[in-house]
Amino acid sequence: MTLKKVALFCALAFATNAMADVEVKDTNNFNDVAAKVNQLKEAGKNPLIVVDIDNTLLTSTSDIGGDIWYQWQRGKLDVKPKDGDKVDCLFQDSIGMLYELVPMKTIENGVPAMLRGWQDDGLTVMALTSRSPNYRYATEREMMRNQFDMTRTALKEKGSDALPIYIDNPKRPLSYINGIMMTTGMNKGTMLEYILDKTDQSFSDVVFVDDSEKNVVNMKNAYKDDKAV
Repeated sequence: MTLKKVALFCALAFATNAMADVEVKDTNNFNDVAAKVNQLKEAGKNPLIVVDIDNTLLTSTSDIGGDIWYQWQRGKLDVKPKDGDKVDCLFQDSIGMLYELVPMKTIENGVPAMLRGWQDDGLTVMALTSRSPNYRYATEREMMRNQFDMTRTALKEKGSDALPIYIDNPKRPLSYINGIMMTTGMNKGTMLEYILDKTDQSFSDVVFVDDSEKNVVNMKNAYKDDKAV
């Protein structure tokens, strides 16, 4: 099965009353994301970079336990699982166990260096995942093992150099620790608004990268009609 990454670029003009300019681009290569980031940097911008994890930065080394397998189990793909294929206690036990046991690998070999380059340039880079906070240990372990250190230039509270820690339960559990926001499947557009409000931060531009069309649409809808930006 071919993996597809969808990059959503949000240009937010905070100094005007115009609606936010949202550009959406469907891409199979992180170089397209890098080109957009470079374009913004050359224009003197310092965009916030927000990246998904599963099937965007990392993918499972096994057919079992990856994001595509998870979507298949839930009946979200064209190919549906038979009754005998379905795993009992998918959310409570199986997913957590598979995250713990199955290693992950990078989607593209050059992406860890690409993110480090943005961090070296001082750009704020954070991860925004639909995973539950219950799976944080395995998530951070595999991110670090694949050379994604999200603490380097993580989103911080305005005027602070300390890495913030947020643990909350607005509708479902969420946590933001070490530059990784885990949201238990909540709307990512709403979640980005939440974390920017918590940190009292604002950015003229946001680059959001996610393989899920639903997440891209939610992010687009969160900003396209916002007359405050």
